[in-house]
Amino acid sequence: MFRWSGFVLCGLFLLSVLRCAPVLVEEPSRELQVIRSETSRTDAAIEEPLSQETSPSEQVLFEQTPSPETNPEPLPQEIPSPTESTIDTDLPDQSVVSDEVQHETSQPEPQTETTPNPESTKEISPEPKPSCLSSNGTDLCDDGNPCNGVERCNTTTGKCVAGKAIVCDDGDDCNGTERCNTKTGACQSAPAITCPIAPNECNQSGGAGTVTANKINTYTQNQAFRLRDQNKWNAYNQIIDQIAAHPSATKVTLTTLLGDLNRTGNKVNSISGVSCLTRGYTWNSGDNGVAYWYPQGLAGSATATSNGQISGKRVLVASWYHKPEADSSTSTNKGVRVSFVDITNTATWPYRHALLVEPVMQGGKASYQPIPIHAGGLAWYKNWLYVPDTSRGLRVFDLDRILRVQTSDSNAVGYIASNDQYHGFGYKYVIPQVNLYTRCSGSCCARFSFAFLAASTQSPSILSGEYTNANVRGRLHRWALDPNTGKLVTKNRTAVATQILFPGVLKMQGAGISGQRIWISSSQSKASSPTSPGSLYTGQIGGSISTYRYPYPPEDMHYSSSQSLLWSQTENPNSRYIFAITPSKLGSACP
Repeated sequence: MFRWSGFVLCGLFLLSVLRCAPVLVEEPSRELQVIRSETSRTDAAIEEPLSQETSPSEQVLFEQTPSPETNPEPLPQEIPSPTESTIDTDLPDQSVVSDEVQHETSQPEPQTETTPNPESTKEISPEPKPSCLSSNGTDLCDDGNPCNGVERCNTTTGKCVAGKAIVCDDGDDCNGTERCNTKTGACQSAPAITCPIAPNECNQSGGAGTVTANKINTYTQNQAFRLRDQNKWNAYNQIIDQIAAHPSATKVTLTTLLGDLNRTGNKVNSISGVSCLTRGYTWNSGDNGVAYWYPQGLAGSATATSNGQISGKRVLVASWYHKPEADSSTSTNKGVRVSFVDITNTATWPYRHALLVEPVMQGGKASYQPIPIHAGGLAWYKNWLYVPDTSRGLRVFDLDRILRVQTSDSNAVGYIASNDQYHGFGYKYVIPQVNLYTRCSGSCCARFSFAFLAASTQSPSILSGEYTNANVRGRLHRWALDPNTGKLVTKNRTAVATQILFPGVLKMQGAGISGQRIWISSSQSKASSPTSPGSLYTGQIGGSISTYRYPYPPEDMHYSSSQSLLWSQTENPNSRYIFAITPSKLGSACP
């Protein structure tokens, strides 16, 4: 049968007929030799048909791995059975046979797959556990703190994946900062505030901290005092813009106002009770003696700009509050006015008043109204004028948005429909409020009797303080300002006091700070020699206070570091002075 098969093959190739006969007598082919050389093959195996399981010795044939002694020509893809291979495998023309075999194997005849899959014989070992799993599969990522989220193990990478933290903060720092309980994961309200000792005006019982007479102590729980930014900037400015668009009102800058000063004060060489007087002035006779306007706050361009000047002028600004009960011309409280004083030339003292107003909408019409507060202090930084509101906090006015209005009616304010005009109680200029910071309901009691701008390139701040008549519990609070915007530093619209001091003195009317040095003006008389109707206290934070002579009753303070001048003023009619001393001269030279 095998010899017949050989002739059939030869018949298929007419050019090879004459060569077919020698095939029958040639030595076995090299492929057959490979087969016969397999020592692991038995005679029984030759007689039996191939099984699905192929022995390792046959892999040489199936994988077509050439023997080192043989020509590395490729074997035919169709492998004959062992019985056929003993007669029929050695063909005379290898190239022809190879093509023929390849042609036959290309037919869709089912083939038995004899080449073993390496993967099927590969021993499969268990994959190692990821590093974030224990040997028994327990997730090792959880740190036990539910507040930072539930961590989990990524079984692919073997690394821990962070969880989503629990956010408890309601975004309102005015009520404190809520916290997550690290044991339960539950949100908790901010811890209760421990309020410090307070003046009688706060109606507070008890309190923490230490108050020592005539010694400046520090209270460290700054979170006790917080102010809320009422964020009225846009709302107020929109009203101001509507007013400025009216024909009877014009928006102007402070430079315009300073070029339109209409009153002149008088220079004085001495003031009773003032130690180390450097400069002194008094208002003109009308303002010096008026019984229904009282001067209070004091600030200056020295803290407002980097060179201490506005359009080349050195300027002071003083606040006055109205007493309608002493004004026979009206029963209306006219609120607060401020006086801008040009102190560039020491020989002259020109100034002008302007009215502070709050923008409002009345009957759908943009208008403004007076602000009936005490205005016990002023702080001026950049274009912002900060005015303390005793029981509420700080009001803010923009000196770049001053309005020039009509002056024909000294008892009219805001929009007057009858003549379609804006008025300001006869004042030519009104300065609208642009925002306010009010004491948080959860804050400890804080009173804003006066204010002072502590100038600093990197960390400017406002120092506010409390007047108290019967004890030495009045405190000083410090509020940080953003040196870029000039506004209070806030988080979630909340400003927190950065420093709290107990000076331990009576009747504080004003205070100033430079570095660690504190100055305080007081209406408490100086009893030690030499005596005076008022007192000037000074000392280093943490140290004792020294007392110097001061006039009565002194008010707010302002410090010009470039000129080393500490300014203050007095309020009583016919004894109203604005004056400056040189602090470095205080001592034996100026008792």
